[in-house]
Formats: sequence, structure tokens, C-alpha cells
Amino acid sequence: MTKSSMAMAEDHAQRLLLAPNFQPDIDLLIREGIAAFGVKGSGKSNLVALLIEQLARFFLPMVIFDTEGEDTSLVDFLPHGVLATAGHMPSGRDILEHGLQVVVDLKSFDCEDSAAIAMTNLVWGLIHFAEKQDPADRIPCIVHLDEAAFWLPQRAAEYLCKSNRDTLLDAFAILASRGRKYGLVPFLYTQQISQVHKSAIRQSGILILMRQMFDTDLKRYAEYFPLDADRKEQIRAFPVGKAVIILPDGTCPLVQFNERATVHTSHTPKAMRAVARFASADFTYTLPSEPEPASNMIFLAKQGEKLERVQQEQLTSSLISDVLTCIEKRCAKNEPPTVRDLTRFLKKLTSGQIKSAVTDLLNAGLLDEHKSAHGVRYTLAEQGEALG
Repeated sequence: MTKSSMAMAEDHAQRLLLAPNFQPDIDLLIREGIAAFGVKGSGKSNLVALLIEQLARFFLPMVIFDTEGEDTSLVDFLPHGVLATAGHMPSGRDILEHGLQVVVDLKSFDCEDSAAIAMTNLVWGLIHFAEKQDPADRIPCIVHLDEAAFWLPQRAAEYLCKSNRDTLLDAFAILASRGRKYGLVPFLYTQQISQVHKSAIRQSGILILMRQMFDTDLKRYAEYFPLDADRKEQIRAFPVGKAVIILPDGTCPLVQFNERATVHTSHTPKAMRAVARFASADFTYTLPSEPEPASNMIFLAKQGEKLERVQQEQLTSSLISDVLTCIEKRCAKNEPPTVRDLTRFLKKLTSGQIKSAVTDLLNAGLLDEHKSAHGVRYTLAEQGEALG
């Protein structure tokens, strides 16, 4: 692991102050893009915030897709910081024209599919506006995606409709391959390198390899960096913030990243918190006589034109009535369907009718996460045939 000239920019004004021995030229990162990997506790969240803080010194437009709500504290730190939610999203044009640094709160969306659609639309909005700009007017824009393996998984995921997963993956693939000539650069971060789709990281010119524990991930590391048994054990034992950087010239400096300036709002709960809260409290508790109404998770099929019930629990009677009334309007039969008829009626509906039915419920405010104790969520898919 040797020191590289790329690790330390010659022009001090261009340096990103990431570690004592890793202060690269900002234009190097814009030109190459980054993919960073590290298990929980490796210091990846600190790295994400540190990179954003350093990039903000240059007033670069940014999009920060925040999966876990860890980056909201950055909004006040960023000179043009904006917090975007499901109901309030800027366009790609707004971001590039006004130099916005947008933290997108993905937890504000009602489900993962809705968040994936919004992410896809925003990425394409950036691409479409940037490609129409005069090259002399283009300004670099960094698109940060933490938990990349969650949104761009190597294999199909139950929580994402296949079509939404594929379109999001395509958007980031185009962003990585074509977006750079327009100044649009993806920075991807995830825990396990083996879980993220290879096409998502293939174009990344700078790799940051933090602590990994499993052989599958270390084997992927070995594709970029020679690993013998001793080095594997070293990587397994990396302390927080330690990483090997794979640079475009083939050198691999070993670095210890600096601490972020902003507050890290998400922390793994500590055991002593339970002691402080409960040790001195009087213990009194009586089991409820009636169980609270539980939620029902229904996912309209993700594969093979099939409706699959993922979680079967009890809906509240009012919500059953709302759903059946809506389905009744899409059926030729005049009599109100019963619960037993639900399966038979759903088989007769086309995907368009199913989407229309649930859309009507949402627009009417009848399908609400607060209708039952734990909420109700629907994921719309392409088409369905049976309720299993």
C-alpha cells in the first residue's frame, strides 16, 4: 500500500480534506466517481457525510438520497441545502439551475416502490436537462446513493416491484456511463459489495474498501486489490474509518478518514440506555383483554402475473368495507362482494382496474396508514391473477 500522487492534489485550493494522506483533487472525484463499501460500524456513514461536507465547500449541486434519515443534519450545513420529501420534490432543472444541494428523505414515501419511482424520475430529470444545456453552461452535480445494494440489488428483492427495480437500475447505469459527460456523477455507498448490482459500480473509477467480514465480499475486493490471507484478516480487523483506496493509477493507499463536522443523527442504541430508562422505574403492566387490530400487507404481484399475499393478518372492519366497495365499482356484479368473494373478484380485474381502484382509495383518503394500528401499505405491480 503505497502513497500515490493522485492521493494528494498538487493545487491546495482543489484539495478535499478527507484524511491526512488522502486529499485528492476535487476534479479527480468528479471525473472518476466513487463507490465505497463497508459493513455496519466501519465508518461508512461518517465517510458519506465527510465527502458531502468537503464537496459543499465548492458549492456543487448535489442530490443525496437518504435511506435511513442519517443525513438530515446536513441540510443546515450545506450553503444551498434543501430537504425534499414525498410531497415536495425539486426538479432536475431546479437543482442544476439554482445549485441546490438536496437531501431526499426516502423515509417520507409510503413504500419503497414510491421512493424508487421518485428517484428514477429525478435522475432522468437531471440527465434530460443537462444534455440540453450548452456544454459551456454545465456545472458538475454529484448524486449520492447510500445503501446502494438496497436500491440496486444484485438479485430480485421482495420489497421492490421488478419493473421499478429495473428502471431505477437503468437510470443509475445511464447516469454512470453517459451522465459524466454532462457533469452528473454517481457516488455510491453500500455495506456489502457482493449484494450491489455489478452494473451499478462498474463505471466507478475510485473504490473505497472498508471493513468486511464475509469471504464473498472479500473475494469481490480481491477483484480490485490483491489479497492474501494476512491482508484479509487485516481488512476484517479494520477499525472505524480505516480503508484501502483503489485509485485510477492502480495505487492503493491505506487511509484513516477524518471525522465529519456535522452531527451524526443516527446511532445504534446502547445497552445502558435501557438501564437508565427502566432500572429505577416501577414495573406495572396488564395484558390487554382485546388484541389491537393488526395491519394487512398486500403486495400486488411482482412476478409471473400473480397476486401474492405477503402478510395475512386482520384488517379493521371499516377498511375491509372501503376496499370491497372500491372493488365492487370495478366488477360487473351489482351485489356487494363479501370477504369470501374477494379472491374471485380480484382474479377478474385487470392491472389497470386494480391500480385505478387503489388510486381512488388513496385520492379519497380512505386508504390511510392510520386506518389501523400499524398501518396498511399497498405496492402496485404490473398485473395479477390470484390472491394467494
